[in-house]
Amino acid sequence: MIRKLLALMAGGAPVALTELAQALEVRPREVEAMLRQLTELGYLQDLACKGDANKAAGCSGCAARNGCHVGAPQHLWTLTSKGRRAARMKGRCVDPHA
Repeated sequence: MIRKLLALMAGGAPVALTELAQALEVRPREVEAMLRQLTELGYLQDLACKGDANKAAGCSGCAARNGCHVGAPQHLWTLTSKGRRAARMKGRCVDPHA
């Protein structure tokens, strides 16, 4: 299921939490837990938008700026290089220590 989640996110276009949950056939809160864990393990980067303070820190250069509503607390995740490698792997388990 983790590999499928990474593959869904590897498409590049922002994917809504509800869409991920439907594709994985789980509840949104389960997807949130997976996203948090993958972030902690270095497979994802959390691009949390926390308001105007973040804007000054570089939102203009952010790849997710078109899908982000600065000022509304939310999370946007992107694959790290480790996550992209894991998404491309076929038939092997995702090693959280790799």
